Amino acid sequence: MPPYHDMGLIGGIIQPLYGGFPVTLMSPSSFIRKPIRWLKAISRYQATTSGGTNFAYQWCLETITPQQKAELDLSSWQVAFTGAEAIATQTLEEFAEAFACCGFQREAFYPCYGLAEATLFVTGKVMEAEGTERQEMIPPTPLTKGGKLPTQTFQEGNVGVLERLSPISLQETCELREPKIIKVDSKELQKNKVVITSEETIKTQKIVSCGRPAIDENIIIVDPETALPCPPETVGEIWVSGASIAQGYWQDEDATEKAFNAYLPDNKKPFLRTGDLGFLHQGELFVTGRIKDIIIIRGRNYYPQDIETTVKNCHPALRDHSCVATSITSEEGEKLVIIGEIKRKLEQKINFQEIVNTIRSHVSRKHGIQTNKIVLVKQGSIPKTSSGKIQRLAGKKAYLENNISIIFQEDSSEKNTKESQEKTMSHSIELNKTQKRKDKKIVRTNLMVKKLRQRKY
Repeated sequence: MPPYHDMGLIGGIIQPLYGGFPVTLMSPSSFIRKPIRWLKAISRYQATTSGGTNFAYQWCLETITPQQKAELDLSSWQVAFTGAEAIATQTLEEFAEAFACCGFQREAFYPCYGLAEATLFVTGKVMEAEGTERQEMIPPTPLTKGGKLPTQTFQEGNVGVLERLSPISLQETCELREPKIIKVDSKELQKNKVVITSEETIKTQKIVSCGRPAIDENIIIVDPETALPCPPETVGEIWVSGASIAQGYWQDEDATEKAFNAYLPDNKKPFLRTGDLGFLHQGELFVTGRIKDIIIIRGRNYYPQDIETTVKNCHPALRDHSCVATSITSEEGEKLVIIGEIKRKLEQKINFQEIVNTIRSHVSRKHGIQTNKIVLVKQGSIPKTSSGKIQRLAGKKAYLENNISIIFQEDSSEKNTKESQEKTMSHSIELNKTQKRKDKKIVRTNLMVKKLRQRKY
């Protein structure tokens, strides 16, 4: 992560200085060019803590070869944090499987949630401890044997209540666990309801837990319209309060008032409105998306990252982490638009219509929604941040302003109109053919009658 990103600055530079432990820094551009450099550095320096966005792990999966894996030793990697964007269960599972041969353990994954306004860290994966009940350890420094980390208890529901407990010795009692993943009903989630299910079907989706809050932090889930706490197992806006929350935005009083001074009806203390959506389940935070990114069609909520995951998995010509699902307003209401990058090496070898048809089919079957427009663009066209995060609003703006390299696009309404016109034209042609056949038959009949009359007389 770059040093001007909160994870890079606070987690990668300030935290090591404060904790007094060694750290190895790498330029993000060096990683983008050759992702193997990141894992080689972990292997060479036997690092215990390192991480990045979901994109970073996915980029390693796409580019690192079996020959390069053979040179890696990732057995020292105890905390592989992942955050700053939506965490894909598929990426975690595939990375753990792909690099198990290098000594990587899936228990090392540390899904977390944070933002710059909260001085980076808000929640992190629960670390189970033997002989304790529902306790957690937040690693402020890299994990080392015998290290002592603070723990806390958590109350059920959508309001977290924190209490500092005595430290637990990691060496004696801590047992790392895999990231917690739950399956929920997709249709109910569209209504902001959380229905946990054990089944895994096309109508369910997996969500990764981002753990519990740090010491002295409070999390509540609030209805963003009414500013009232949501009932348990309900999706709402994530509000945070605590000692690490900043005072506001530099020289921007209006934005500060809106974001940092949110109050519940009891008016006891201010909360930070994160703009993120999520819910609490068994005392752990599950993040579902961003309010500004949410797609609302016919009263149902659709999370763009879920649709984007479906799209990228439906055809091998589509690039991973290079798709935007958004909506545009028409006279008939909000319409779904999907913009996807095509792999450069396959541009001249594939049938674009086939890709479009495949996308429509998969999105309809998985999410129960019709895609109005599908836009296929050249590789590198979709805007991203320096850390690899998709910039959906910038991508949508580029498309609306015709400032994006389009290879192929199709509008379902225009397609339906065209198909209707073709059908009507075809029907008209068929009628003409039928009429011509009838006319010929009449002509033949008249000729026969004429000949018969001639013979009679």
